[in-house]
Amino acid sequence: MVVDPLIPVFIRTGFALLLMLTAVHKLRDVGAFKGIVADYNIAPEKLVPVLSICLPIIEISIAGLLIFAPVFGVPGAVALLGFYGLIMAFNIARGRTHIDCGCSWGGAKSGFAVLHWEHVLRNLVLIAIVLAALIPAGSRQLGILDGMNLVFALGFGYVAVKAFGVLGAVRTRMREVGHV
Repeated sequence: MVVDPLIPVFIRTGFALLLMLTAVHKLRDVGAFKGIVADYNIAPEKLVPVLSICLPIIEISIAGLLIFAPVFGVPGAVALLGFYGLIMAFNIARGRTHIDCGCSWGGAKSGFAVLHWEHVLRNLVLIAIVLAALIPAGSRQLGILDGMNLVFALGFGYVAVKAFGVLGAVRTRMREVGHV
């Protein structure tokens, strides 16, 4: 199977932007991110400050690889999303669902903060999407119209991700008040 060459470019660019935004958000408030890392209780307390700096740097590195060396960037993104999914699943299995998921990549603390299996499922879906960037692409040259389509598609993707976050926050709030 061969796909249009714009599709893997869109996927890689979208994930690179997502990782850059999450990294910038974490680095803007390292103190809050340290708290989230500490809450997951997966590393000795002495390593929490190191992880709080290293994880955003890894995200930035993978974002660059997705654009400039996709053969390394895609597996890196899969590994990172898988790692995040595993630590969420590990904490959910231990009954530690009160932890902020760390998903609030665009601003204030997430309203979708309480861990649920939906977070793990979301990461599995994201892994499947990023893996789709490895599907062989056709040899068609990309042009100006493709660039415009890419910008619009990335904008739509951003709005869709933010809408998903809002819907997740609403669902969490409805659970809290007993409506779900």
